[in-house]
Amino acid sequence: MISENKLAERLEEIRKIRGISREKLAQQVEISTVSIYNYEHGSQDPSASVLARMAAVLNVSVDYLLGNIDKPDRDEKSIAFVPSKRVPLISAISPKDTYESISKSAETFAVPELFDVDFALKVSTDEMDPIIKPSDVILVKMNLRAEKGDIIIVIVDDKVFLREFHYYDRLVVLRSPNPKYPEIEIQSHQYHPLGVVISKYEELKKQDLLK
Repeated sequence: MISENKLAERLEEIRKIRGISREKLAQQVEISTVSIYNYEHGSQDPSASVLARMAAVLNVSVDYLLGNIDKPDRDEKSIAFVPSKRVPLISAISPKDTYESISKSAETFAVPELFDVDFALKVSTDEMDPIIKPSDVILVKMNLRAEKGDIIIVIVDDKVFLREFHYYDRLVVLRSPNPKYPEIEIQSHQYHPLGVVISKYEELKKQDLLK
């Protein structure tokens, strides 16, 4: 759990100061109201991506929510140094890739230390354009259960796709915002999710998590 439930205390406090209900915050962050309740009661920790989105909606820094600084306003004085780490950076994915093969990449990419990600990918496809454009760098967590609306790297019939994940009963639907790519509808046992996209480089800069 995040240190001593500081996040729980800060999240509820700043949400009320901003006059935002749990329901409204959940809607804007695109998660469930139950998740917001759990965060505020310290029974669940948000992913790095959700944490960054909550900070943006509430107009505070991630450092404030984590209890690293005490001033909620997002200005230059309130932005504290965020320790970074380096993860493998790759420019292509094959259906046979595993964490072991990806981790051997000679290139690396700096990400905030609090982000639980396994690698960074230089995007070469326009499958998720305009949400993710060719040449964007995305951060990916492998072996993470995808939730509805997540963008995932997925293997179908030995081909790799970058798509938005949706699930209806036993039917998996993989969608692209680019109209030239049709939906892919498959049974849940017919696909292999390689990883969930946590964030992309430009979004990290907007959240003051990268300089």
